[in-house]
Amino acid sequence: SSTAPSAFANMTSMEKTTVDYLVGKVVDDIVINSSMDEVVFYLEDGDTVVFYHEQDCCEGFVLEDVEGDFLEIINTRILLAEERISVDNPSDRYNDDSNTWTFYTIRTLRGTVVMRFCGSSNGYYSERCDIALIRK
Repeated sequence: SSTAPSAFANMTSMEKTTVDYLVGKVVDDIVINSSMDEVVFYLEDGDTVVFYHEQDCCEGFVLEDVEGDFLEIINTRILLAEERISVDNPSDRYNDDSNTWTFYTIRTLRGTVVMRFCGSSNGYYSERCDIALIRK
């Protein structure tokens, strides 16, 4: 069974989206949850975009790194928002059979942020980052 992002478990108006939904938007605030598996973008227009992993069973998922400063993409229009996927294993620190890294590049006139999420499993379960849109 799948679960909604924890910060929005009681909301029913959630829909899947892609990172390019952010292009042209202005971010008011960004919050990372304490378990580092959910990043929430609160938008100026009242919408909310959540980067998370829809848990299936036995996979792991975490925001592994952020390059850049979130303050550089807040209160300025997003010019570029793109996703890249890598299944290469750059280190031996994960003992799972399968690892997937999802990179999100968010660029404004003031700066660029790259979020790197890592999903790991036995290879049977999805390890990708999901993106949810919650409309105001």
